[in-house]
Order: sequence, then structure tokens, then C-alpha cells
Amino acid sequence: MGKFNSSIHRVRPLMDVIKNDFQAYKSFLELIHIEGVGIPQSYWYDGSDCKEKQLKPSKQHLIKLIEYFSEKDFGNIEIKNKKRKQLCCSDPKNANSRIEAKMEAIEELEKSYDSMKASGKLWYVFEGFTNPDIFIEGEDYVIVCEGKWTEPHITTHTTNLKSKEEYRNQMIRHIQGALNYTDKKVYAFYIVDEDCGYLDQLNKEMFMEHISRETIKIEESEKEKILNAYKGYVTWQKIETVFTNIKFKTKEEILSNGLSKIKEE
Repeated sequence: MGKFNSSIHRVRPLMDVIKNDFQAYKSFLELIHIEGVGIPQSYWYDGSDCKEKQLKPSKQHLIKLIEYFSEKDFGNIEIKNKKRKQLCCSDPKNANSRIEAKMEAIEELEKSYDSMKASGKLWYVFEGFTNPDIFIEGEDYVIVCEGKWTEPHITTHTTNLKSKEEYRNQMIRHIQGALNYTDKKVYAFYIVDEDCGYLDQLNKEMFMEHISRETIKIEESEKEKILNAYKGYVTWQKIETVFTNIKFKTKEEILSNGLSKIKEE
């Protein structure tokens, strides 16, 4: 992020071109081999007049997280919230303490799930809403896109699943969130820099490995849906080649513009 925020310097210029031009929109999707889609009904991204779509994790996934954290060995880690501490840490005075907390957490989740807000911080929720950089919805489909530019790697951890042994793929989160949001056809892909250094991690075969690496195991029926949704990647350079009216700013131009603003002030 920072000076080289891809949402500002990559996503917005792209969306400015394809948002109001259906032919350009179709040409963009054809780069990732998505064809035959209808006219979009809504666009969500970090723009001047819109924001990113917030996708809620499924109730089933959140329950699995509760079960996982009720059994994980946290060692001597300090947990401030009393309820979460009861769930995550053994109590020598009460052998059933964690089981009781797990049952309470699941019960609370069942009650609150439908009204759950992205900004809420609940002791029994171990994964928040996910925000793809681009979310486009049509009559019978949704597009989910994650844009990367200067990031040295894809995102594979969350706030709570963050140890070396744990794994949570950002794109899988996006797809699961989209599948939870709608029954429409889901298409998902990355836009990355051609020199990012991890293009080999973004093909379909590797994505299958990412799915199997998930700490919270995914059922076979859902694995198939996730894999079918994933279309791979396209590069910013390829987009710039196809759309001659798009000229993404280079890092040097962004830095130069920043210096010019400082001088003016």
C-alpha cells in the first residue's frame, strides 16, 4: 500500500475505462478467458464514488474456526478477552472450561450471524469480512478480483491464522465469501505485475494445492466450487497493451508527483 497503493494507481484507472463501456468490459474479461457475460448491474471497488464490497464468511466456516481455536495449543500467550481466553486456554480448575466456551460461542454465532456487521468485534468470531479489490455483479454472475502490484507475495494469513503452521489464502477467502453471498456463477482472478516473482503460484494447478493447504479444511463439494470459480491471473502490463487509453503511472511518476505537491505547498 502506501505511496504505491494499487487501488488508487491501478484499479481506479482500469475501472474508469471499463465501468461505462460494455465492450471494453467484455474485452477486459476476455483477457482472463471469461466470455458471454451480461451487462453488469453494480460495481464495487475503492473509487471516488464507491467502495469495496464486504463479503461475510459462511457460518459453517466460522463454526469450524471456533472448533479449531477451542482445541489449539496457545502456550502462554496472553488473551485479554475473558470469554475468548476461556475458549482458547485450559483452566486447571475446570476440565470442561473450553468445551463449555465452545458451545457458548457456537450458540452466540447462531443467534447473531444474520445480523453480523463487518465492523463488529465479537469474541467468538475469528475471521472478518473479506474485501476484494474489484467486485462486479451481473444478473447471473459475480466477478471477484484481487489486484496486486508491489506486494512481494500473495496473502496467505489472517489476524488469527498467522503462525507458520497455519494457512489462509486471500483468494480462497474471496471466493468463499462470494459463494456465501450468492448462488450466481462466480468468476475469480488476480491482476498482478508481470515481474511480481510469484506468477507460478497463480496457475490453476497451484491453486489446487493452496486449497488443500487451508488450515480449516474445506469439504470436497466446496473445493470443486472454489476451483471452478478460479480463472488464474492477468497482468497490468497485458491490460495496458490491450487498452491503449489506459496508462498506469510508474513508481517514478508517482514519487515525482508527490515531490511536486510538496514543493507547491
